[in-house]
Amino acid sequence: MNETCRWCKGSTAEPVDVGIEHVASAGGRTVYACPACVKRHGIIPFAEHPEGSDGRLRFTAAAMRAAMVRRTRRT
Repeated sequence: MNETCRWCKGSTAEPVDVGIEHVASAGGRTVYACPACVKRHGIIPFAEHPEGSDGRLRFTAAAMRAAMVRRTRRT
């Protein structure tokens, strides 16, 4: 099953379920990423989220630190 990667917008035959997008009255939609974007952006696959996760996107600690460094360099 091909899906569109949320990050690169490319079609992937190996989609990784990375979370659930919550929408007001329609429940939620699965968010997919291609394997390359999962690695590049440090996205944690939904199957690896802690038990009881609400489905929000999660990123590795290294990815979060890199994002913080990028933000501090802008100021």
